[in-house]
Amino acid sequence: MKKILLALLVIGGVVFAVKGAAVIGTLKREYENAKNAIKGDKTEDEQIKELRKDVDKLEKDIEKAKDSLAKEIVEVRDLTKQSAKLRAEVTGEEKRVLAFSDDLKNAETQIAYGREMLSIPDAKDRLKSDVSLLVRKKTTLGTMEKTLVHRERSKEILEKQLAELVNQKQSLKSEIDAIEVEYQNIQLQQMENKFQKDDSRLSKIKQSIDKMRKDLDVKKERIKLDPVGQPTQGSNESVDDILKPLGANAAE
Repeated sequence: MKKILLALLVIGGVVFAVKGAAVIGTLKREYENAKNAIKGDKTEDEQIKELRKDVDKLEKDIEKAKDSLAKEIVEVRDLTKQSAKLRAEVTGEEKRVLAFSDDLKNAETQIAYGREMLSIPDAKDRLKSDVSLLVRKKTTLGTMEKTLVHRERSKEILEKQLAELVNQKQSLKSEIDAIEVEYQNIQLQQMENKFQKDDSRLSKIKQSIDKMRKDLDVKKERIKLDPVGQPTQGSNESVDDILKPLGANAAE
């Protein structure tokens, strides 16, 4: 009752502060759930069904994790390609710049720059511009590689999270199945105990019937021990008197 009263006070305070129909409905549902939990109205089967529904809701989290992981896989793949391409460019550009700088050191008046012929001052300006561009590319490559490391780490975390969600869901389902089996075993034991009690009652009835049959058999055997019919005394009549009912012809 204290918990119910506390829930009512919480509902009243929040409704007064928020004044939202949706919030009111949510709080009412929470209150009903709390009240039912306090009363213990839900059976084991109902609780197991609710647990299964809650576990099924994890599928939404799994789907979200799959979406995030898929996006991260694509990002890592694209970033890997971009960084590999930029790394190849930087490597080739650096070799070209270093080779050009070596040639420039030994040049006297002019130097070839691709198909162009440049004076030493112009060649130095061109080298300076190439070095500046190369530095920017290296900086970009370094940032890209660091980002790639973080993205790969993020992908690994998402993979682990997805695997954990899937494992947890399966584990929870197995645990609920185990609980359901235990409840079924308890119900079976209760049925067996009830049957044993009923069987005990049936045994008493059967014993009573057997006793009655035995009593009947005893009485039947007792009757057999008695003489058949009533005892008779010897007759004082003569033979002729006995034959009189047959008529005169019988006497002749």
